[in-house]
Amino acid sequence: MDAVIALQILQWVAIVVVYLGFAALLRETRLLRGQVSRLQLQVSTLGGEGGARAEEEPLPERVTGGRDGVVVVADTTCPSCALVLERLMSHRGHLRAQVTLLTWEPEEDWSHLESVRIVRDAQAWSNLAHLTPPILLRVEASGRIASLHLPSGIEDIDATLTSWGVLAPATERDLA
Repeated sequence: MDAVIALQILQWVAIVVVYLGFAALLRETRLLRGQVSRLQLQVSTLGGEGGARAEEEPLPERVTGGRDGVVVVADTTCPSCALVLERLMSHRGHLRAQVTLLTWEPEEDWSHLESVRIVRDAQAWSNLAHLTPPILLRVEASGRIASLHLPSGIEDIDATLTSWGVLAPATERDLA
């Protein structure tokens, strides 16, 4: 085998190995993000200091619509945001709360979504976007954020919504 060809093959193998390592690193980061989110939730339910700036500042009433519900902080460039919204849309008949999408982008960018309130509020977005979307929030009518969750996967979304009492348990959904 020619030395140049062998070197090119070796370079491509190295590129593939680096790519796979990077993919594994991204996966571990998502899982760690989910663990941190669950720990924050546990600390907040035990009455500890969450330390999250977003939990101290209530959302404007225009975001909540004056009702308890779920707010998804998302943008159109985020593939994970699209997955979260797709999952919520698949559960729309089983959700027990209003779903609101909070974004900084024009509402027209999200016109394909059905039965989701779309609210454009740059200030509320900037107060939360430092947490890296997608972000799921359980909010009270007053705008107070009762729970904050950074989903790490599709299964994580269902478990979170069920624990919040927003999504009917799987047994009830199967019967419907």
